[in-house]
Amino acid sequence: GQPLPKVAHDMLKVVESTQSPAAIMMLFIPAVILAPVLEEVIYRGLVQTALLDLIGPRRRWWVILIASLLFTIVHTSVAWQGKPILYVLALFLGWLYERTGCLWPSTMLHVGFNATNFAWVVLMRSG
Repeated sequence: GQPLPKVAHDMLKVVESTQSPAAIMMLFIPAVILAPVLEEVIYRGLVQTALLDLIGPRRRWWVILIASLLFTIVHTSVAWQGKPILYVLALFLGWLYERTGCLWPSTMLHVGFNATNFAWVVLMRSG
């Protein structure tokens, strides 16, 4: 019975409400570049790899499901309505990492996802 939030992430709420172009630019680097790089290193490079070592390569999908769930749960600044799409993104990022064996494809997709959301909020607030 609750309405859907217009913006589901706290960082994007700040971008939406700020009037300063300089502040928006200062938020761009951490939101669009730093967060995706760090999160991919942590959740795909470390967590997913450790789970794969622990659970075993025959259960890769379980590893991806668990690592993606952890990724989603840790994003406490995302409204509950945004969690399903975040989980789907995490599943795809985990699959991409498993498929390629490299962090760059999942990192670039994550950067693109964050950049798209950031740009959407900036464009919507100005017009």
